[in-house]
Amino acid sequence: MKCFRYNLNQSNQGPAGILPSGSITGIFVDDAYYGAALIDDLSILVDWNVVEITPLEFNTICVSSPSEENPNPNPAEENPNPNPALVQLEPAIRSKYSDLMELIVSPYGIQERETWFIQVEEALKWQSNNAIGADEIPLISAISSARNESMSVIVNNIIQKNTGYRSVIGAILGQQQALIETIWTVDSSDLLAAKTTKYNQAVSEKDTLVANLSDPTSEASIAYISMLDDRLIEIQQEINSTSTQQQLDALDFNFPVFGG
Repeated sequence: MKCFRYNLNQSNQGPAGILPSGSITGIFVDDAYYGAALIDDLSILVDWNVVEITPLEFNTICVSSPSEENPNPNPAEENPNPNPALVQLEPAIRSKYSDLMELIVSPYGIQERETWFIQVEEALKWQSNNAIGADEIPLISAISSARNESMSVIVNNIIQKNTGYRSVIGAILGQQQALIETIWTVDSSDLLAAKTTKYNQAVSEKDTLVANLSDPTSEASIAYISMLDDRLIEIQQEINSTSTQQQLDALDFNFPVFGG
């Protein structure tokens, strides 16, 4: 799998026509085009001045950028008040899923992986015309001969593996995108309002405990009220440290019980 940045060729066209089925092209961001394909040799894209980029860079630039192939707008535009504590997790999320994608291909050497897109291309040619000459599909013809297996078996294996690979990669990318969209949907203004409400509830509960004291002027009561005030300060700190509504909901006040 290669991710890359490219320019249009002299005919003002992109490279989609020479890439395997399922490749991504045409993502236009900041005066450059981006793409990804199941290939390992970018030399076939020399006419497009291609420059290789990492999967993480591709995801960072392209997944949240609007384009014809990727019409979802930048999540920052959808939610102008994202939660900073959650949004800062995005690079780690992308890195994690990039590593997962790399694990898929890591068992195979680079030399073998460089033939994958050729195998798929030739397999599709044979599938559309099984009378095609060996000179037009030299790679898989040689594989078939060396393994002493019929071309139909070789082609089916290649297409099945290619389909499986794309399905796994698609699932990984889908999970990554869903998680990133989730962290961007939490509105910090909503969370701030919820924190204010939570703190006001704590103040109200503390005031109720004080009001229920039979003699708030006694030494025991004064000491207890001081403990309540200290706990209220702790609660405020705990509320401010929460970064999600779930954490906020799980926060208990745990005011001390009067022992006088």
